[in-house]
Amino acid sequence: MTQRQPEAVAYCVDGLTLRGKWWPGRGQPILALHGWWDNAESFDALTLALVDRPLLAIDLFGHGHSDHKPRSGSYSIWDDLRGLVQLCQQLGYPKLTLMGHSRGAIIGTLLASIAPDYFDRLICVDGFVAEPLDESGIVTQLKHYVDDFSRVSREDKPCPSINKLIAARRRDTLDISAASAEKIIRRNIRKADDGQYYWRSDRRLAWASPLKLSHGQWQAVVDSLKLPVLILAATGGLGPKLAALGLNLHTNIRIENISGGHHCHMDAQMAEHIAALIRASQP
Repeated sequence: MTQRQPEAVAYCVDGLTLRGKWWPGRGQPILALHGWWDNAESFDALTLALVDRPLLAIDLFGHGHSDHKPRSGSYSIWDDLRGLVQLCQQLGYPKLTLMGHSRGAIIGTLLASIAPDYFDRLICVDGFVAEPLDESGIVTQLKHYVDDFSRVSREDKPCPSINKLIAARRRDTLDISAASAEKIIRRNIRKADDGQYYWRSDRRLAWASPLKLSHGQWQAVVDSLKLPVLILAATGGLGPKLAALGLNLHTNIRIENISGGHHCHMDAQMAEHIAALIRASQP
């Protein structure tokens, strides 16, 4: 892998600051959107595997070094769309390649459907659409949303050891290696003067969304996609769930099954394989 170094960047969008990592290079830039509770660090291995392709990996709202939403704000997948459209406008490129992992891939699918003129294609790493909500579940979903936003705000409890945070992350995400978990954790925490670690990421990311899209609504989103779409489905990750959704995929949408777990793109060897698939699928 070519060793190149990223630059720290920040953009004011939708009244908040998005921070991230810009990897300079040649050619058309990639805008990379990470997964839930992850951050820009999760794309390091893949960026290096793409050799000299310029790439902007941002911390989505509430994650890593980016701003939190105000108290009245929420982190539903569509709540990032306004800010991301503003970001694309600020960047000013004729076209970007849009890439997302997991939740970032879901947001990417929505973004490509509503603002296709900014992108030449969409690359989804072990993600594409969210699990649909059966219409009968709407009342329960709304109740969870109201209950979560009725919680009394409390200060995060400190943790004296980063190793405990890494172990907790690996319990929640079984396929992630200790090294990958540490990269994500270190950007998601801060060390205070008392030597304890506190979360940077907004704990409200775990709260329920007010609504979720139904199967028919997701099909409408998929039908609206006209640009080329490459879905890299991890056989040990979300690949089987994506296949079970039963969506009608058009000829512009291609699925490649890749071995590995949900965070396989953070592994250097798998990142090389994924980068080769991305290069081979270039329109």
